[in-house]
Amino acid sequence: MSNNLERLLTEVAQGNIALAENFYRELLMSSVFVPESAQTQDKNESKPILVGQTPENAQNWILVRAENIRYLPVFTCEEYGTDWASPSRLKFSYCSIKTLLWSLNPDTHIYLNPGQDIGKEFTPWEISQLKLGSEAIPELIAELAPLPDSGIEVIKDPKRHEKLQRSLRGVLDIFPEIDEAFLLELAREERDPQLLLALAMDNTSAELSQRIETAVRNLREDSFSANDLPLSIIFDIWNSASPHRQLFISAKPFYIRQIELQKMSLAQRLLKKVDVLLRSGGSSSPTGGT
Repeated sequence: MSNNLERLLTEVAQGNIALAENFYRELLMSSVFVPESAQTQDKNESKPILVGQTPENAQNWILVRAENIRYLPVFTCEEYGTDWASPSRLKFSYCSIKTLLWSLNPDTHIYLNPGQDIGKEFTPWEISQLKLGSEAIPELIAELAPLPDSGIEVIKDPKRHEKLQRSLRGVLDIFPEIDEAFLLELAREERDPQLLLALAMDNTSAELSQRIETAVRNLREDSFSANDLPLSIIFDIWNSASPHRQLFISAKPFYIRQIELQKMSLAQRLLKKVDVLLRSGGSSSPTGGT
């Protein structure tokens, strides 16, 4: 069984750091399965020792200890938890990540999908950052390994995906919070290429990001072609701490929000045009003349 959180975890673990923001946003909106109580204690010796129920939460979640670190194991699906616990038989509660984050002692770690080929440990520092919500995501991403230099080609040809760009402009116009949009293709050795859509915007709330993702996904589904490349959206391109910025160096926006010039003074229009020209690398403004 697989879900979007697990898919994003796999992508990031395999080196696709460009999807790290999507992973953390999905994580904050997700619920997971947590072992709640044990009917037997005869776990395999190769697995961490069961600590048992602790007073740090009222859910009777089971913690494990390994190398003097306390872990709360959580799973993206109940089957993974059952496999991990075998031959013990455990019950699982289904809990939102946000509730779980605030239910742990400060020294407790979380481990997502232990026993699977790909899992992730969340340290107490990471947990404290996740409690802050989406605004802490850039700092969390900065702690991840940078994109490897070898085997990656960033394709910034503005004419490569003109049809998609035209379709996206209509969707982006719905959201006044979006100032600019960039589109590039990321090609890697032995991996399928993918598209990255980066949005320059001040408001990066989870609710707005979800609305934008839904609108773009609906657009792609309505005009789906077998030749379409997978597309991921990046929301933190204006954040100086974003690891994604390096991918878009010298990239020019295919979308710049239209300005209602009739509501602006001549001075405001001139200043805005200069700003647009600077952001587009000195090319002529796509919004037309003043």
